[in-house]
Amino acid sequence: MADRAAVKVWDPVVRLFHWGVVTAFTVAYVTEDEGLGVHVWAGYTLAALLLVRLLWGFVGRGHARFADFSCSPAVAWRYVKALFSGRARRYLGHNPAGAWMIFLMLAVLAAVTVSGLMVYGADQGAGPLGGMLAGSPEGVEHLWEEIHEFAAHFALVLVMIHIAGVVVASIVHKENLVGAMWHGCKRGEGPGPAGARHGPCGRSATCVLMVLVSATLLLAAWGGGWARADHDEARRRVEAGDIVPLSQIIAAARARYPGGRLLEAELEPAHDGARYEVELLDAGGRVHELLFDAVSGRYLGLESDEFYHRRQGREDDDGWRGGKD
Repeated sequence: MADRAAVKVWDPVVRLFHWGVVTAFTVAYVTEDEGLGVHVWAGYTLAALLLVRLLWGFVGRGHARFADFSCSPAVAWRYVKALFSGRARRYLGHNPAGAWMIFLMLAVLAAVTVSGLMVYGADQGAGPLGGMLAGSPEGVEHLWEEIHEFAAHFALVLVMIHIAGVVVASIVHKENLVGAMWHGCKRGEGPGPAGARHGPCGRSATCVLMVLVSATLLLAAWGGGWARADHDEARRRVEAGDIVPLSQIIAAARARYPGGRLLEAELEPAHDGARYEVELLDAGGRVHELLFDAVSGRYLGLESDEFYHRRQGREDDDGWRGGKD
């Protein structure tokens, strides 16, 4: 019987997306605790690749289209059971389990990038969302950090499951699926050029990918620069002493809780320059930690709200550790 001809299955956009995500996610994950600049740009790259893949899932051709491999969870589960029993049907494009992994991975990586932008904007006052999120209460920042870390760790778990599935499917179907994603070819379903209608999109697909990724990265850089300009101006005002007097901030805090006892007030560096943190003890024995923007005096919200007996061991005098009065 004649040899089964190789068929071009994965176009350049799909392949570049796959290996681009592998690279960007790996770089972002290993620079989580250090190298913020590298971490952020790896995140931007990941976001750009996701946008391209979402678009290509609708306007691409052949096995790149979402419609080509969409299936129900029941179909995917039956495929998994058949795979581990060695009786799974071979698919030229994505198999049902792989299809669901793609959709799940796209959703989780989207959560990673969106939460990362939220954290970067709230914590650093930078990025496309920096102008909107700078000066956010630490509770909001912490929430997005937790979401970001959970989504990143969950994505890593999905990667491990994906790798295991690729290894098992490669063994069962006796083909190198990793190599296929590299060069784009798989063996056809039979002799001759069967399936050749799903050939590559050629250089135009690669150009589209490069243009869209570049445009997204430039947009991110522009947004980050705009937010950074506001951030730097606020810092300049703080360094010049052009901030609201402490007495005005304390008066504003006491106006919110009449008769409250001042426990502590301090000037802290913040994403948009600086902010005042004021702790008051109300008549009911509850401690309120209020946040105010040091430049404008705007009330930012409550960072914490707890009963006084939980604060044993901390100073409770009318201490002041910085600021302008």
